[in-house]
Amino acid sequence: MPAYQLARISFQILGPAAQPAVPKLGDLLMDKSPLLRGTALLELASIGSGAADALPSVLNCLTNDPVPFIRYWAAGSVGNIGTNYPERVIPILAKLLNPTNDIALRKNSMASLVKFQAQADQVVPILVGLLNSRNDLDTRINSLQYIARFRAQAKPALPAIVACLDDESPAIRMAASNALRLIDREAAIATGVQVRARPGLRAP
Repeated sequence: MPAYQLARISFQILGPAAQPAVPKLGDLLMDKSPLLRGTALLELASIGSGAADALPSVLNCLTNDPVPFIRYWAAGSVGNIGTNYPERVIPILAKLLNPTNDIALRKNSMASLVKFQAQADQVVPILVGLLNSRNDLDTRINSLQYIARFRAQAKPALPAIVACLDDESPAIRMAASNALRLIDREAAIATGVQVRARPGLRAP
């Protein structure tokens, strides 16, 4: 196994205890080598909220780095690093969901937004806004999947999800059905979505 993978596993195990490494990793985010910048991003993400001192540099990579994959990785990492700073991170991620941006950047931004479970009232409406037909199919499916990760906190999204049950795309209808099952079992049953019986109970 390469040394950088071993280092990342170590950071994952240590989590916030690896905080002493954050200043050096933060410095690497300004290195000329994209590989080193990318590796530093992934390792900071493994440290999680303990790497918050590097958040400004991570956000700079997210919005200004000239290399596309660095921006993608920063979008996927910032949710681990910046969960204690939703007021700084959520607005930036929301802007990156613009349909003109690359699908990988949008998907990673959604993945980071889901980390802000305590701010469901802010994040769920952002994801619901992606369900309109102006967005591509993958974005709409991903949005339904990420909304579902908020479980019961996503109940305000139920009308928009139920509307997706009539979508012309079978993939959207399936994703909407799966989301309903996770968010509100009773609402899923009421709309005709098949739900597995709970252990010891008969399906309605």
